[in-house]
Amino acid sequence: MRSRIITDRNWRWGIGILLAILGIIILGLFSHDQVTKGIYNVINQKINLHLRMIIDDQSDITTDTIIENLQEISQHTDHESQMILISESELLDNSKVKEPLWTNYKYQSGQINYTELKEALIHKTDQSGAGINWQQWQIYYTALSFPLEQDRIWLIERYPGELFKDYWLTFWLVLLSWIILGIMIVLFSFQLFISKITTPIHSIEEGLKKLSQGDYHFEYLERSIPEVDHLGWTVSQVIQELAEDRTSFFTGQQQFSLLLENINLGVMVINPEGKIDMFNPALQDILLVDPSVIGRHYQTTLKSFQLINLINNVAHTKKPVQEEVEVYVPKSKFVDVNILTYREHEKQELSILVLLYDITEIRRLETVRTEFVANASHELRTPVTAIKGFAETLLSGALEDREMAQKFVNIIANESNRLEIIIEDILELSRVERNNQVSSDLVRFDLVEVAYNMIEFLSQKMEAKSIQVQLKSDEKVPFQGDQHRVEQILTNLLDNAINYSEHGSKITVVVKAKKKMVLFSIEDTGIGIPEQEIDRIFERFYRVDKARSRNSGGTGLGLSIVRNLVKTMDGKIEVKSKLGRGTKFTVTLPYKY
Repeated sequence: MRSRIITDRNWRWGIGILLAILGIIILGLFSHDQVTKGIYNVINQKINLHLRMIIDDQSDITTDTIIENLQEISQHTDHESQMILISESELLDNSKVKEPLWTNYKYQSGQINYTELKEALIHKTDQSGAGINWQQWQIYYTALSFPLEQDRIWLIERYPGELFKDYWLTFWLVLLSWIILGIMIVLFSFQLFISKITTPIHSIEEGLKKLSQGDYHFEYLERSIPEVDHLGWTVSQVIQELAEDRTSFFTGQQQFSLLLENINLGVMVINPEGKIDMFNPALQDILLVDPSVIGRHYQTTLKSFQLINLINNVAHTKKPVQEEVEVYVPKSKFVDVNILTYREHEKQELSILVLLYDITEIRRLETVRTEFVANASHELRTPVTAIKGFAETLLSGALEDREMAQKFVNIIANESNRLEIIIEDILELSRVERNNQVSSDLVRFDLVEVAYNMIEFLSQKMEAKSIQVQLKSDEKVPFQGDQHRVEQILTNLLDNAINYSEHGSKITVVVKAKKKMVLFSIEDTGIGIPEQEIDRIFERFYRVDKARSRNSGGTGLGLSIVRNLVKTMDGKIEVKSKLGRGTKFTVTLPYKY
């Protein structure tokens, strides 16, 4: 396409230059013709003047009178013209020596070319006697014929070209002017044409410069030059396609970055040289690596010997690997590792992709689930064993002993109640741990009133141990939320405080509003919790004093239920305890739950 445009342009320029040259030639010929006509007009004026001087007032013209008049004319012409008087018969007779009848031109033999004169006169014969003009090189001739007797004589005047140099100087000046004008016209046309071409080309160039700077806004305006317009439209279309591709690329890149940054799967890319090219935040959290390690070798960066060995094996065998690995960074973590190789380009060496999924929480939950099943089985086995044993004793004959039977039946009833409480707590804990099972019945109530009601509900249990309860609160603490869940939290915390308090102890309940939060705390003066066990008290079936808890009817699930309820309500719970001096639980909930 480019060669065709250049060929068409050269062809047009060739035609333009040829037309310019033809125009200059035509103008030159026209100017030459005008100058020649001007010279001939001057010569003809002289001829007419000489003709009148020769034949004026002469009724009978003879050769002698013509010669006499010519001599007189010659004296007044300052030898501008060279006159030759020749007989036609002698001129046409090749056998005679040509001698002019008269001449004022002091010539030497051979200076007058009679053959040339004869041929000119033969071809320009004019019997009327009018002047005949012709040019031989830079010499101008005019001829007049006079019929005398049996012959005809010719008066030939010869004018050197130097006499008319001013005319020719004018001609050359005019011709030069035409040439300069033609060149100026050509240059102007060329400049106009170039400007017409370069303007859209500059526009295209500016569009390409903006493209290199990331500006994809370009619109080509038609300029009535098919080749340039085609180029402009092509560039505009290419830029538009690049803009669309760029938009698609950035969209895909943003989606990829968004996915890579928010996915809970650790991703790391290792180039063929073994250096880390990139990794996402999830991997940074799993392995605790710093962004500065990018560009460093993985063997000097990763802190897990087992993970390094897996990468080495994949780099050597080129086969993908999936394995569960325990890493220590600095705590123990269980990671599901997937390592595979890939090639970015056809000729590029293989890179390594490392995918890490943190399954520590899954393993912990599996452990908790296993422990829960074991603990639940253990807790359920105790009352079931008691019920079964006393029932078998009764069936073996103890029913006959009324007092003993009554005692055994009471034990069976108590153990059945204990079994029912354990089952209810297990079911309640299961419901609480599933967020979607939390009630969405939000009501507005007074938190102080709820705390007072829970104290009244457990008052008999407190009186049995002579425990004093003090409620400190504002007059009213309004709260919007699930009232039943708040009652469960208060009940479990109060029950826990009663179970782990000695006779005559004191329990303080505080309820108050604090900015956009509500806060209530239960503080006892009981046995307290060892510092090393504070982190475990929210585990299922965990008891600080197992004997005390069982004797008081506790199941070991109350605090687990409290923690899950608080978490479900977007709150938090804090524990402060000193062994032998008591424990304080503080619960903070958002004001608008």
